[in-house]
Amino acid sequence: MTGRASGGRRMPNAAIADLMELERVRDHDQFIVVLRERLAADRRVLTNARVKQWLGRRWRDLFLVEAITDEKALAVASVRRRNDARSDRQKIAERFLAHDIEDWRLELPAARRAGRKKQSVVYSPSFVHSGIPLIGFADEFPVVAQRHSLSVVRADSHGIRGAGANAVNLLDAAVRGIGSDAAGVPIAKPRKPGDVVLFGYSKGATDAYVFQGLHLDVAPQLRAVVNWAGCIGGTPFVDDLYRVLAPLPMTLGPGRAAILPILKAALPLANLDGLLERRDEFDLKAALLDLTTAERKRFAAEYAEAIDDTDVPVFNVAGAVSPLEVPHFQAQAAISLGRKCGANDMQLAVEHAQSHQPMSTTLGVVRAHHWDIALGPFPRSHRLGSSKLDNKFPRQAALAATFVLLNELGLSG
Repeated sequence: MTGRASGGRRMPNAAIADLMELERVRDHDQFIVVLRERLAADRRVLTNARVKQWLGRRWRDLFLVEAITDEKALAVASVRRRNDARSDRQKIAERFLAHDIEDWRLELPAARRAGRKKQSVVYSPSFVHSGIPLIGFADEFPVVAQRHSLSVVRADSHGIRGAGANAVNLLDAAVRGIGSDAAGVPIAKPRKPGDVVLFGYSKGATDAYVFQGLHLDVAPQLRAVVNWAGCIGGTPFVDDLYRVLAPLPMTLGPGRAAILPILKAALPLANLDGLLERRDEFDLKAALLDLTTAERKRFAAEYAEAIDDTDVPVFNVAGAVSPLEVPHFQAQAAISLGRKCGANDMQLAVEHAQSHQPMSTTLGVVRAHHWDIALGPFPRSHRLGSSKLDNKFPRQAALAATFVLLNELGLSG
């Protein structure tokens, strides 16, 4: 396979021929070294299908390596049966990987840190993040940041606002360091981050994608983009909701009383007081429109090629579960989405949770629903009687594996 390289060049097969030979003879250590060299010379080596396959295997291997050290994850993955001879890797893979489960059999080398410099990370939060008592990777990011030399800035995006408007907050975070730290504490004295890894969860990935399109000039500062269960292709789940809400007045002025029942019905777990902060910026219609499949297709038609031309690597992690594994009040949505689009995490189809541009690589599809993949256990006051909000997916292991891989590739630190 050949790929279009920077500046309109074509990447010759010879550019990756030695990589394929190293893979054939299973010289994984040297493969990693040469891939890093090739990537430093031309990032479009990542457009090669065989390289993408390797990256997926490598990430899943790193995830399993991290997850088997998590006692809680192992307890969840262990089946109570006699004479269970499965290895810890197999247990974790069979419980927490939705695709490529057999990768537990991989025998790849231990990770080697390729750089020691601290890496800046800009986190783009999900839809309604200010309306629930949880933030993405609340417990995990502080630990991973300390262990892997990350400086995390959580962008001050509005919980219910369009992606174009939230791009301002992402620009503030990426260029000026304005936002909150890994633990969610507001940064009192912002510092310019330098080169950053842009990390978006759910609608936060949509915001990050739109930010890339609207601010192509920032591309030289981006080391990589991570789409974590990102709403890149939109979702029929919101298509249906938007059709109902589009004709209605979505004001927080005199007509505010009329919108509250609608919000409560659409977002039963949300704390409306939290959602209605920064009321002058509130724009539910714009937020929902950005999550529709039609709007995501329109945006991609206009901006996808230009974004891909910046040669910024994109890495996807998606989730997939059965309707029996989601909260009861999400089960019907998961069933409906499954009928329309196949495998999904109860809110996003796997197909729509990925960027499909040439510079984009899917690292893994894990067995976790849309909240489990990034949010900790919900307080009992916000579970509506569901037993599926313990959120036991080993998020720290998945997060650590991502930044270990980026570092190994020379894209982090």
